[in-house]
Amino acid sequence: MFLRLFFSIGLVGCLLLNTVLGTEPETIPDGYELFENIQKSVQAIHAGQVRVENSAIEGNLPPIKMQWTISFDKDKKRADVFRNGHKDYLCYNCYDKMTRLFYTTLPPPVADSKMALVFTDADNPETGRHLDYIPDPRWFGFIPIDISNSQHYSPPKMYDTSIKRRQSEVLSVISEKFSGIDCWRVDYAMGIVNHSIWLNKSNHYNVVCVENRFVSDNVQFVDRVQTTGALYEGNIWFPKKLNYKRTENGVTTCSEETTIEVISLNKPLPPDTFSPKTIVKPDTPVAWHLNRDRPFPEGELAWDGEKIVVVDRFSPMINNPPEFGWTRIVLILIGLALIFLGIGLKLRKRYL
Repeated sequence: MFLRLFFSIGLVGCLLLNTVLGTEPETIPDGYELFENIQKSVQAIHAGQVRVENSAIEGNLPPIKMQWTISFDKDKKRADVFRNGHKDYLCYNCYDKMTRLFYTTLPPPVADSKMALVFTDADNPETGRHLDYIPDPRWFGFIPIDISNSQHYSPPKMYDTSIKRRQSEVLSVISEKFSGIDCWRVDYAMGIVNHSIWLNKSNHYNVVCVENRFVSDNVQFVDRVQTTGALYEGNIWFPKKLNYKRTENGVTTCSEETTIEVISLNKPLPPDTFSPKTIVKPDTPVAWHLNRDRPFPEGELAWDGEKIVVVDRFSPMINNPPEFGWTRIVLILIGLALIFLGIGLKLRKRYL
C-alpha cells in the first residue's frame, strides 16, 4: 500500500515537472503592432452618438460639472453641451469642410437683440480662439488627460507609429497585472515625457490605464487615466467610465470622473444631425468670420431655417414701395407741394 501511494505521488510530480518544463514562454508582441491595433480599432468606429457626464475638481475649487451629447460621422463632429444652466452648440465640418459653428442659449448682452450663429474657420486659431473644441470620444481613455483638454480635439500624435519609427523610438513591452487584469504594459519616451499604457491581453485595443510622467522645476508630474469599458454590438470596445488624476510630487492637484452612455455606434445618425437646422431657429443672425467670400457681399446675414439669407433692417414697404398706386401718387404730390411752397416763400421774401 505504501509503495503504491509513493509511486502515485512520484508519478504526479513527474507529470507536473514535465508540464512546467514543457511550457513555452509567452510571446511578447511588438509594441508598434499594438499601437497599430489601437489606431485600427479607433478608425473602425466611423460614426456614433454618446452622452457624456463629467465632474472635474481642481485644487480646492468646487466641482465643474458638464453634460455632453456628442455625435460624430467620419470627420464631422457635433457637441451639445449643458453647463451652468445654459446650452452651447458646437459643430465641426457641419456647414462645409473646415468650418466650425458655435451657438449659445445664453441671453444676449444687449436688450432686444439676438445671439448669432457664429461661422469660423476650424483651422484658424485667431478666429476660433473664443470657441470651444469638440472632444473626439473615440479617443477617450487613450490619452492621460481630462476630456476637457484640447488634446482630445484631434487624433493624438502619441499613437502615430510612423512618427515613432522616424524618431527611432524604442517601445518596451512586458507582461504585467493591473488591478487584477492580465495586461501588456507598453513603455516609451517622447522628449521629457515617459509614457506607460496597459492593454488588456484578451483584447489588445482595450486600454486599461494610460499614464504620463515628467519632471518640471523639480516637481514630478503624473497624469493617469483608468478606463472601464465594454463590448457593444459588432464586437466594438468602447469606454464606459474614465477616472483621471494628476499628482504633483504625490499630491493630487486635479481629478475628473467621466461616465459615457453609448446611444449608437456605426449606425446611421438622425437626418440633419450636422446641419444648422437642428441647432438654431429661423431668423437667427449669422456672424460670418470665415476667411472666404460671404454668401452675399452686403447686408445683414441670417439663417432662415434652410440656408443663409440677407435680411433688411427696414420695413419692406419703405424699401420696396409700389411702382404705381395712390400711395405713391399722394407722396409725390406732397413732395411737389412742399417744393413749390419753399420756392414761394423765398420769392416773397425777395420782393417784400
